[in-house]
Amino acid sequence: MKNQIKYSALVWIAMLMSTAADAQNTANAAVGGVNANAQEFNHVFQWILLGAIALLLGATAFMSMRVMKMYQDIVLTAIAKEEGRDVINIIKEQAAKETWLDKIKFQLFGTGAVAIEKERDIMIDHPHDGIYELDNRLPPWWVSMFYATIVFAVAYFAYYHYFDMGKSQLAEYKEEMRKGDILKAQTAERQANLVNENNIVAVTDKAALDQGKDIFIGKCAACHGQKGEGGVGPNMTDDYWLHGGDIKKVFTTVKNGVPEKGMIAWKDQLRAVDMQNVSSYILTLRGTNPPNPKAPQGDKYVAGEAGNAVSTPADIPKK
Repeated sequence: MKNQIKYSALVWIAMLMSTAADAQNTANAAVGGVNANAQEFNHVFQWILLGAIALLLGATAFMSMRVMKMYQDIVLTAIAKEEGRDVINIIKEQAAKETWLDKIKFQLFGTGAVAIEKERDIMIDHPHDGIYELDNRLPPWWVSMFYATIVFAVAYFAYYHYFDMGKSQLAEYKEEMRKGDILKAQTAERQANLVNENNIVAVTDKAALDQGKDIFIGKCAACHGQKGEGGVGPNMTDDYWLHGGDIKKVFTTVKNGVPEKGMIAWKDQLRAVDMQNVSSYILTLRGTNPPNPKAPQGDKYVAGEAGNAVSTPADIPKK
């Protein structure tokens, strides 16, 4: 019984710190998507809330300790009456048994537990429904571990939630997500660069074709026209091609260029996936009939059964 007050106080302190840590984590997660002013307000409100929780828990712990003290006094009074002694003298004798240093040493390293055969000496002679209570000590290893958890909780709370020296679970999650995004981008980059003349296929995805259109307007329209009608370079909207009209031939032409006619090799400026997108967009221009198209050049491209080009001379009149 004499140790219950101390254990009660330690339990309430541990509960207070755990509740405060949870409250701060909740508050930090709640302010993640608000502006700076709202964050400052929530930060102040968070500490007000923690203060209110601390006062509430402190008051509860105080009342619990008072109740325990009253109960202990009742038990000591009953013992004193049975022994015919003054309860004040019993309290003084118990207080004088050991110093604070002895109490600390005993709590951490001492044994002090009464053997089973002597438990009758520490049995409190006030049964509750036939159940007797022993005023025995807990095992010292258990008590030491209990104190260690309290010390760890204090250090953990200070390190992560008061001084903000360590990353919270939310911060670690965001950091891992950031690393994951970088890894996905690197993987996509490597995969994009795997596209070549041998495995190229025409893409039909709208986003990819829109990107190809942007590249065409930004880099190709100066020679081939805004709508592919032709200019310095050949017309991209008819069926006649100087270097082949399937996706592989168009990709190869974009990649390596035609230096003898002034077309640069875009492989030094564009990623493989970008050249795939712009080549796929160029194929969508076929048959669009823009105004003022340039006369056909090269051979007519006809897709064969196996997807190969079949060439015929460009002998039809201009569109």
